[in-house]
Amino acid sequence: GQITEPIIFQDVLRGQQMKAVLTLLNSEQKDVVYEFSSFGDISEWVSFFAKSDSNFANPIAQALMPANNFLEVWAVFNVPPDAPNGVYKGEIIVTTAEDDLAKEATQASVRQSVGREVSIEITGKEIAKLSSQVIPEKYGIKKGKPLEIKVIYENQGNVFLTPSAELEILRGEAIVFNAVFPYPADSEAIKPLETKIFNPLLSWQTAGQKPGEYQAKIAILLNGQTIQEEEFKFKITSLQDNVLKIVSKIGFGSLGMGWFLIGLLFFIIASTLILLSRRPGVFKKLF
Repeated sequence: GQITEPIIFQDVLRGQQMKAVLTLLNSEQKDVVYEFSSFGDISEWVSFFAKSDSNFANPIAQALMPANNFLEVWAVFNVPPDAPNGVYKGEIIVTTAEDDLAKEATQASVRQSVGREVSIEITGKEIAKLSSQVIPEKYGIKKGKPLEIKVIYENQGNVFLTPSAELEILRGEAIVFNAVFPYPADSEAIKPLETKIFNPLLSWQTAGQKPGEYQAKIAILLNGQTIQEEEFKFKITSLQDNVLKIVSKIGFGSLGMGWFLIGLLFFIIASTLILLSRRPGVFKKLF
């Protein structure tokens, strides 16, 4: 079977491509063949593709589902460029058929069909709507290493988008860096309803900067307008900071306990070496 929640697209433009995932379930103890078809207004608009076919290059009409498993398939809708405004309805049908051995035994095939309703509303209104997530790779940066920031864009509108991002770095009240990062030239524009991950999209070199606390402010820009702002704090650490961090770990979170345990370890080693130097026979007996 399949998850039967309706597929609904609103504010779609002529010539636009949309996609939805069909989740197919097989609770049988045997492999099952699924066949795909469509009916209604959208019957000529939809094609089916394996989930691994991200370029939608090889349409499929059926898929083999292993026993006690699930499978995901793309349903891709291509709206004709001359389609009039309106609401178009239809249905995607997934049909299961018994395997060939069962057919031969019963001289008939047992087929079950499950439908999933589809509604596509075509409008001439262009909607530019973008959501983004800003995720730093680390909040503690070793001096000389870059601050790298991942950005996830989700196009929630119906037009292609190429946002840019402004990165501002502050130390206290002083601005130490400010630059606008344009949309990557080697990447295609974000399609309607598409999510794109750029890792990293933003980068800032910490070489020559003083260790300490910093603040990063990111503004997501679309057509020159700020549509979203994010900020976070991070720290540039020095060699001394890293040493103190290691000592604190040795002390189970306590810097004082860490220094005590390190001193105790050196005391034991030094005492052992002095003892062995005074009584070399002990060393020979041990080894």
